Amino acid sequence: MLVRAASGSERAKAALTRAEQLVRAAGPGLSIFFHGPGVELAESDARDRWLSVGRFGGARLLVCGAAWRRRFREDPDPGFEISSLARFWSDALQCRRFESYGQAS
Repeated sequence: MLVRAASGSERAKAALTRAEQLVRAAGPGLSIFFHGPGVELAESDARDRWLSVGRFGGARLLVCGAAWRRRFREDPDPGFEISSLARFWSDALQCRRFESYGQAS
């Protein structure tokens, strides 16, 4: 799952709801990559719900390192992992299903 939706947006809320549904239905194996404005979700009011998707649902919460560092000085909370677009595309090429939420660029 690619999340480029800004914090507080309807697309960000839809991405979180969908991630919760997927981990309940399919269990571990979901990879969620936060990119662009989506990285701000790791510091938003919804952070704890995203962390629950990772901790209890077994999803990997990957944050684009470049986008993160443009916005924040500190590393993200434990549970979110700094990653790269190269890793995202490698994972995307191996996945059975791909979903994207937020702006395209």
